[in-house]
Amino acid sequence: MPQQDTESTPGEAPPAQVVVTTSEGAVQGATLPLRRGKAVNVFKGIPYAAPPVGPLRWKPPQPAAPWKNVRPALDFGPDLPQTPNPRLRAPAQSEDCLYLNVWTPDGAAPGSLPVMVWIHGGGFVGGSGSDLLSDGALMAHRNVVVVGFNYRAGLFGFLAHPGLSRESPNHVSGNYGLLDQIAALHWVQRNIVAFGGDPQRVTAFGVSAGSASISLLLASPMGKGLFQQAILQSAGAARPLATLAEAEQAGTALGDDIDALRALPAQALFENTSLLSPRVRGLTTPRLLRPIRDGWLLPEDERQVFKAHRLHAMPLLVGSNADEGSLLTRAWPIDSVASY
Repeated sequence: MPQQDTESTPGEAPPAQVVVTTSEGAVQGATLPLRRGKAVNVFKGIPYAAPPVGPLRWKPPQPAAPWKNVRPALDFGPDLPQTPNPRLRAPAQSEDCLYLNVWTPDGAAPGSLPVMVWIHGGGFVGGSGSDLLSDGALMAHRNVVVVGFNYRAGLFGFLAHPGLSRESPNHVSGNYGLLDQIAALHWVQRNIVAFGGDPQRVTAFGVSAGSASISLLLASPMGKGLFQQAILQSAGAARPLATLAEAEQAGTALGDDIDALRALPAQALFENTSLLSPRVRGLTTPRLLRPIRDGWLLPEDERQVFKAHRLHAMPLLVGSNADEGSLLTRAWPIDSVASY
């Protein structure tokens, strides 16, 4: 369930509340006053897919169950399981993490405003659609509807395994985090009109792994039509993807019995991520627990798609910053030319 992340100030009036109806049911958000007499309606913790727990662990996202009563959307949902970032707040974590948040200018007419969908970074092993970098209130202040969401990452979002591929109708596994992103973008197409957004004016934007995800969606047949322009911040089609066979081989380090693995507590699996690292020569854990070329969602390497100019055609804005790679040295120490 969504977590509490706000505290009321003594003597301060609670925010006004507003209700919007989605394809799954009505949600109740809050109206936050901003400067110059403007206000933003904020909806937090809206489920865009069923909780990927139990038998749905390592499955493509399934539709969220509908609800009859008005659902409070006042608190962010929990983050995906990950190593906490000491520079950011420490929210609750859970596999039940497929929630999104919407910021929209108060009084926006249905379908009238452009939409910006934020895909968070985190190296495909962490991140959050509700951290301080993802707060869309200030952007919504500029007459745009903003959406941010969580997606599965790390072991829960990108594990490939022969047993998982056998049970898949598409004979693939891994890339669950990318499928979550696609599900969230489909939710935007179905519902954003009610929040004031135009589904034909959607900009996907992200940083690091979020930017890399957008690059992959531009090369995937399943990404077609989900957004009309994109902003790629500090990542793109930069390195080859592991193949499904390589990732499956590494995944067997966790065990062979998929039912038994699904029955394990999330923390037990999270603590054993390092088992995957030495299983395939030349492939590190970061490269394995990330998107792979599976022959279905990603039929071929994105770099080849870009070189052949076969990506989904749209306006793109691409950027990077000098020396930004130095931020990664704390996580992956580089102390020699060989290690670089």
